[in-house]
Amino acid sequence: GEIGAFRHTVIEKFNADDLALMQTRIDQALAAEKDGDALAWKSAKTKASGSVTPLNRLSWSGMACRRLRIANAYDSLRGEGVYKFCEKPAGQWKLVGPDV
Repeated sequence: GEIGAFRHTVIEKFNADDLALMQTRIDQALAAEKDGDALAWKSAKTKASGSVTPLNRLSWSGMACRRLRIANAYDSLRGEGVYKFCEKPAGQWKLVGPDV
């Protein structure tokens, strides 16, 4: 699925519940009014945790987009990257890929 676009290996340790917690924060970050406020999450059942920080909005290929900094951790493993999400169609955010 879309999660496969994440480069780091931390996410491979996440189970479905961990991924759902992360996805909830991604959705919240995409909808956030302000840039720069990290939304943290932590699993009560596994060693997974992370945060999603909404960054700037931009227009790309005619689509409304937003950059998110996504940091994930599992036990001592850590991974972080900035990813671009765009609305296609409007109101439906899709992960376009790493923002390089």
